[in-house]
Amino acid sequence: METGCIFDNHRGIYMGEAIIELAESYGFILQVLEDKTSEGEFHWEAVEDAENFLNENVAEEGYCYGFGECGDFMYMPISWWADE
Repeated sequence: METGCIFDNHRGIYMGEAIIELAESYGFILQVLEDKTSEGEFHWEAVEDAENFLNENVAEEGYCYGFGECGDFMYMPISWWADE
Protein backbone atom coordinates (compact mmCIF):
# COMPACT_ATOMS: atom_id res chain seq x y z
CA MET A 1 0.00 0.00 0.00
CA GLU A 2 1.31 3.47 -0.87
CA THR A 3 2.15 5.80 1.99
CA GLY A 4 1.50 9.52 2.19
CA CYS A 5 -1.45 11.87 2.27
CA ILE A 6 -4.80 10.14 1.87
CA PHE A 7 -7.01 13.24 2.29
CA ASP A 8 -5.56 16.74 2.46
CA ASN A 9 -6.83 19.33 4.89
CA HIS A 10 -8.43 21.37 2.10
CA ARG A 11 -11.49 19.12 2.46
CA GLY A 12 -12.28 21.06 5.62
CA ILE A 13 -15.39 19.84 7.41
CA TYR A 14 -15.90 17.16 4.74
CA MET A 15 -12.69 15.28 5.59
CA GLY A 16 -14.41 13.25 8.30
CA GLU A 17 -17.03 12.01 5.85
CA ALA A 18 -14.27 10.94 3.43
CA ILE A 19 -12.48 9.00 6.20
CA ILE A 20 -15.70 7.24 7.19
CA GLU A 21 -16.37 6.35 3.54
CA LEU A 22 -12.83 4.97 3.17
CA ALA A 23 -13.33 2.78 6.23
CA GLU A 24 -16.75 1.67 4.96
CA SER A 25 -15.12 0.54 1.71
CA TYR A 26 -13.11 -1.91 3.86
CA GLY A 27 -16.14 -3.14 5.84
CA PHE A 28 -16.55 -0.58 8.63
CA ILE A 29 -20.16 -0.28 9.77
CA LEU A 30 -21.21 3.11 11.06
CA GLN A 31 -23.50 2.68 14.07
CA VAL A 32 -25.50 5.90 13.61
CA LEU A 33 -25.93 6.93 9.98
CA GLU A 34 -26.61 10.57 10.88
CA ASP A 35 -23.05 10.86 12.21
CA LYS A 36 -21.59 10.36 8.73
CA THR A 37 -21.95 14.04 7.86
CA SER A 38 -20.39 16.93 9.75
CA GLU A 39 -23.84 17.88 11.13
CA GLY A 40 -24.09 14.61 13.08
CA GLU A 41 -23.99 14.97 16.84
CA PHE A 42 -21.21 12.40 17.25
CA HIS A 43 -19.51 12.93 13.89
CA TRP A 44 -15.93 13.23 15.13
CA GLU A 45 -16.36 10.21 17.40
CA ALA A 46 -17.48 8.28 14.30
CA VAL A 47 -14.41 9.54 12.44
CA GLU A 48 -12.22 8.31 15.30
CA ASP A 49 -13.96 4.92 15.17
CA ALA A 50 -13.32 4.77 11.41
CA GLU A 51 -9.64 5.66 11.93
CA ASN A 52 -9.31 2.95 14.59
CA PHE A 53 -10.99 0.45 12.25
CA LEU A 54 -8.52 1.30 9.48
CA ASN A 55 -5.57 0.88 11.84
CA GLU A 56 -6.81 -2.42 13.25
CA ASN A 57 -8.07 -4.02 10.03
CA VAL A 58 -6.40 -2.40 7.03
CA ALA A 59 -3.01 -0.97 7.96
CA GLU A 60 -0.06 -3.23 7.28
CA GLU A 61 2.27 -4.11 10.14
CA GLY A 62 4.46 -1.15 11.02
CA TYR A 63 2.11 1.43 9.44
CA CYS A 64 -0.87 3.43 10.62
CA TYR A 65 -3.45 6.03 9.64
CA GLY A 66 -3.82 9.34 11.42
CA PHE A 67 -3.87 13.11 11.23
CA GLY A 68 -0.51 14.77 10.56
CA GLU A 69 0.57 18.06 12.11
CA CYS A 70 -0.73 19.97 9.08
CA GLY A 71 -4.19 18.42 9.41
CA ASP A 72 -3.89 15.99 6.49
CA PHE A 73 -5.10 12.41 6.97
CA MET A 74 -2.04 10.25 6.36
CA TYR A 75 -0.96 6.63 6.01
CA MET A 76 2.65 6.41 7.13
CA PRO A 77 5.19 4.12 8.84
CA ILE A 78 4.87 4.18 12.61
CA SER A 79 8.45 5.49 12.84
CA TRP A 80 7.40 8.57 10.85
CA TRP A 81 4.77 9.41 13.45
CA ALA A 82 7.36 9.21 16.23
CA ASP A 83 9.65 11.61 14.31
CA GLU A 84 6.88 14.12 13.59
